[in-house]
Amino acid sequence: MYLRYIPPEKSANRFFFAVLLAAGKKALTKNWKVQTEPTINNLKEAPLDINKMEMITFSVNLKMDIFIGQWERWVKYVKLLMPDFGTKTN
Repeated sequence: MYLRYIPPEKSANRFFFAVLLAAGKKALTKNWKVQTEPTINNLKEAPLDINKMEMITFSVNLKMDIFIGQWERWVKYVKLLMPDFGTKTN
């Protein structure tokens, strides 16, 4: 599963599973040559970074409607945890 194989299923969570899988890999590669393991904060920040980069990519390609459709469930969830998400520089 970690090598990017996602079992086929009819679920909207498949996209988020792929994002979280990529975020986990990103957190590991940031600490690749360091003696310490990734912290919880590293794992929390990685999906936020992916969200920002996706937003930039979709806005440059003039496809913000697709971005909103893919990310709106995740944004709603994150706003429950971090009420100031999306208001400043997040």
